[in-house]
Parts: sequence; C-alpha cells; structure tokens
Amino acid sequence: MRWRFLVLAGATLAVALSTAAAALPAGSFSRSKPVNWVSVAAGQPLRVWVENVDGGWLSSDGGRTFGAPLSTSAFRRAQVAQATLLADGKTLLGMPTVWSLSSFTPPRWSADGGVTWQPGVLRGKDAHYDFGGTSSFVGESPVIADPIDARTAWFCQGNLYVTHDAGRTWGIATPRFQRPWHCSSLAIAPGNPHTLLLLAQSGRNAKRTPGKILRSLNGGATWRSVRAPHYPQLDYNGQALAFDPARPSAALMIGASGTALGALYHTLDGGLHWKRVRPAGSLRGAVVDQFAFASDGRALAIIRIRGRQNLMFSSSDGGLHWSTAPQLPLDTKSPPVYASPLAASGTSFLLGTNKRGFWRLTTDARRWARP
Repeated sequence: MRWRFLVLAGATLAVALSTAAAALPAGSFSRSKPVNWVSVAAGQPLRVWVENVDGGWLSSDGGRTFGAPLSTSAFRRAQVAQATLLADGKTLLGMPTVWSLSSFTPPRWSADGGVTWQPGVLRGKDAHYDFGGTSSFVGESPVIADPIDARTAWFCQGNLYVTHDAGRTWGIATPRFQRPWHCSSLAIAPGNPHTLLLLAQSGRNAKRTPGKILRSLNGGATWRSVRAPHYPQLDYNGQALAFDPARPSAALMIGASGTALGALYHTLDGGLHWKRVRPAGSLRGAVVDQFAFASDGRALAIIRIRGRQNLMFSSSDGGLHWSTAPQLPLDTKSPPVYASPLAASGTSFLLGTNKRGFWRLTTDARRWARP
C-alpha cells in the first residue's frame, strides 16, 4: 500500500515514490535490491511479477531470471503499483497510484506483460463508498485474481468491485459498506463454484474493533456473515487470509488472541469454524507476520519475536502442525524486515527483503538461495 496518491478536495496527499535514478535496461534485474511486491499467476505459477525501486519485472521461470518490460521512468509514468498477475500469466492489473475519494478509480490493466497499460472503466451505476472528508485508513487493497478464471478479479476500494473481462470494465459488487466499515481483503478457494471469504474492517480503530468475515458459496452472488477469529488483521501488504490450494475447504487467517495481535487461525470447513494454531509452539511473544501456501498445500509462516531475529516455520498439512523451516538471517542485530509479501511459485517460496534482496526456497531445500 505504498506509492499511492490520494486526491482529496483539490489537494494531493502524496506518499513519496522512490527517486531511483535513470532507467535500467531490460534484463538487468538486481537480486540485491529490495523487492517490495511479488505476484504469481495461479494458473501459470512459473510466471512471476515483482516490483522494486527500478520498476516492474517479469519472470517466466519461477523467479530464476527476470526481464523489465518498461524502463524505470516509463513504469512510473504508468502510475501503477502492486500489480497482480491473472490466472493466464499474461494479464496484469495494477492499483492506480493516483485515486480519488469522490469517485471510483479503476485499476489499470496490461495484456502484454506490463509493456503497455490502460485504465479500466466503471460499468453501470456506482454505489461509491463515502470516505468522508479525510481518510484515516488505507482505502484500497491489491487486486485479487480468480485462481482459475483469467478474466475475473476483485478489488477493494472502500466497496468491493469485480471485473469479468480482465480489467477492461468493473462493476460494483455486493455487499455494500458504509463508514467506518470497508472492504479490506478477499480470499478465493479453487473449485467450482468458488467459496469466497471477505474481510471487512473498521477504519475508526482496527486494533480495537473486531473485523467481520462474510462468506459466499456462489462466487460472490450472495453473502452470509460467519463467526470470525478475534480482530482479523491485515499485514502491511494487505494480506490476512488465504485458502489452501490443495485443500479448497481449508484456510489460514491472521487474527488476535485477546489483545495480542498476530495469532494464526485455521479452518477446515471454508471459514465456518476457526481454531488457533501456533507455528512457534510454546515460544512466548511469537507474532505471525506473514504466511503463504505452496501449490502442494505446504505452508510457510514468518514469526516475529521481540528482540530476536525473525523465525520461519513450515507445515506439511495445510497449517495444522508446524516445524522449524530453513531460516533467512540478515546478520543484523535488529530483527529483519521483509519488504515483500511472502509468495509461492508452484512448490517454491519467494521472498524479498529490505537488506539482501530477493530469495527462493525450493521443495526440501535446507536453505534459502538467490534465484
């Protein structure tokens, strides 16, 4: 949720973009520079999109090599950030870096792997979300791609929006929200019809106001409220919940236990019932920062413990039982910060750090390696 400009009452509230210098030629991806965004195509897991200070980069071999479809300056002019690969592995939908509080601003789409970008358009009447005079919370989240249908994706910008033509047009979806509640995150299970879990949060005080979980069994046509774990929480990359691709009825969610944030919950019935799981076992003060599923159902979680290096734990049964995973130390006294969302390309995990660049953990590997 960095790099976005909020247009409000004639003024522009800007979050500064990086001021990296001149454009880099295609093919000169630096694995030592911080990667701040990773997206993997669900239907084509070898297709990986990453973003760093030099722009956007596309890989066709699971993150081993990358090429830049645009120069740094051209990528900035495209005004996109945190772009999501659709299931076809070719189409990208990027959040607009300039968006308005007074009208829906659709994501931009690229059908050629990020070479050219076009703005989407709103189809039909909007039920625009009332952000009020100021925005005290982040009002949009990265696009969520349907894991099977390459033409369908969802987007939170106050309310929930959906496209069925790969981002060319968008329509307002149900449910509709009113301040302080807003659409926050969405998880889509594989299978037909899809099960969807929608997280709604309050912009008034997300740390003290419990989130709401809505569940759809028909691809978003109708929704029912389900009992949620305490205080579902987004991490800084907009992720809070995800389905297990190998077990479509299982999912994980980051919530809270009492007043302590960063507790991890597991469901086996598509979100109807949740049970807390503890990747770090009995370690006190363990906070789950991020997690991700590989295509074979293995899960990896990054755990933060105050005053110590972050730890990693893995699960081979979708998150029920956990064991120590290969670590990625940064050789610093302070805990490492991971700049990108943890992602998976097939059975390999991908992660960008803010100090040592981009890393990959393959199946049964004993250590993380540079691609």
